[in-house]
Amino acid sequence: MNKIKLLIITDEMEIGGTQRQIVHLLNNINRDEFEPHLVYFRNSSFLVDELLDNNIPVVNIKKNHKIDLLFIYNLYRYIYVNDFDIVHCFALSAEFWGTLCFSLMRKGHLVTSIRSQYEWYTPLQWKLKKSISKSSAKVITNSKNTGDYSYSRMNLLPTNLHVIYNGIDFNSNAISEHLDVDNILVDYKYVIMFIGRLVDHKNIPTLIKAFKNVLDQDINDICLIMVGDGPDYDEIQLLINESKVNHVHFIGERSDVRDLLDRADVVISPSYREGLSNTILEAMEAGVPVIASSVGGTPEIITDKETGILFHCDDVDELSDAILKVYNDKQYSEKLGKSAREEIHTRFSIPTMVKNFENTYKSIVNS
Repeated sequence: MNKIKLLIITDEMEIGGTQRQIVHLLNNINRDEFEPHLVYFRNSSFLVDELLDNNIPVVNIKKNHKIDLLFIYNLYRYIYVNDFDIVHCFALSAEFWGTLCFSLMRKGHLVTSIRSQYEWYTPLQWKLKKSISKSSAKVITNSKNTGDYSYSRMNLLPTNLHVIYNGIDFNSNAISEHLDVDNILVDYKYVIMFIGRLVDHKNIPTLIKAFKNVLDQDINDICLIMVGDGPDYDEIQLLINESKVNHVHFIGERSDVRDLLDRADVVISPSYREGLSNTILEAMEAGVPVIASSVGGTPEIITDKETGILFHCDDVDELSDAILKVYNDKQYSEKLGKSAREEIHTRFSIPTMVKNFENTYKSIVNS
């Protein structure tokens, strides 16, 4: 039996949830049955090095202009020469250009993705997404909620929609970088942690305001560790300075998230929108209580008050109360963490995710 030639196309490979899932998939897919490749357009990171170290072909096809004819030609030629059985695109820009080039081939199978609710899409973007989804053999979503929402926005029946939940690494061997963090934590007894990109949809101002409310209760042994980087860093720092919020520490992007979670007492995800958050999954697997906004696929992971705490994403007081609850009630906090870990090990793993992708790809090729 010939191997299934698989191409993953994404717009960027900087550190993010989708990019980590792509790496998990490509590094763990059965190489006796699949020949995986990756194409990306911009923004590399150590994730690319991980794939190259595992002998996964990775190609950076640079896109230098909004309409870049050389880029279109190079992408088309790469797909044409390699004669892929499956072309699976992630992110709208990659889906648009991948679908355009793929449509000229008239062979193979196109797979696209839904990984968030895309509330920020313009009418034109929704129109493009609808056309792309209709032309896809499968549209793979990482949560039922986000998939159903997107299909309702596009006024489509979900006949080609398929859910595959994210998987997480239960045995991370990342190199520890924690000494600098330990130097920070020596002054505190309780650690709140945010892990993610510093971007608008992560709703970090709500977290900062809620943390200030907590500090205003004369609580001085608590800190907020911000793990990640992004374009909103300066704006967030300005809010912190203007609001005179102390005990907030930014430590940038990290490759040792699992090690950092061992130092967290609670992880907070205040996002306006999420698909299926890797941060939430990883925190729950580590046995760390999670407080998260009730958006996207998060309620499919967390059972409120049992395996975590959910709050309305725009409710600062509700978030403040949740933080104070886990801070003041250690027994309850430990119960949340234990229940969360049991839930994650039951439902989510990288092997399960990869096997689901493999079975889906094979069913498409053999249909």
